[in-house]
Amino acid sequence: MAEPQEPLDVGDAKSVKEHSKEAKDRAKKKQDFLRAAMQREDGRAWFYDLLVETHCFRNPFSPVDDRHTSFNCGEMNIGLQILADLNTYCTREYLAMMEENRG
Repeated sequence: MAEPQEPLDVGDAKSVKEHSKEAKDRAKKKQDFLRAAMQREDGRAWFYDLLVETHCFRNPFSPVDDRHTSFNCGEMNIGLQILADLNTYCTREYLAMMEENRG
């Protein structure tokens, strides 16, 4: 787990530049990880299962009560963020994943 960062001092150009570089490096590492995982059939299966568990492909409504619906929506929010990253960085692999799980 990453250590908490000091608040960004937007008045300090050096601090802003360092923060920007760190953010770009972190984004690049995330992209590299997603691409590597999605190159593998078992990686695509794992991500598909995760998306299913986070209700990405169904309505999160629960007839039981509002709290269940809210909980499902929270899970769905995480899944949709992952889905957006997969579509952005691994489009072909995402399509392969969906084809592999058709049926």
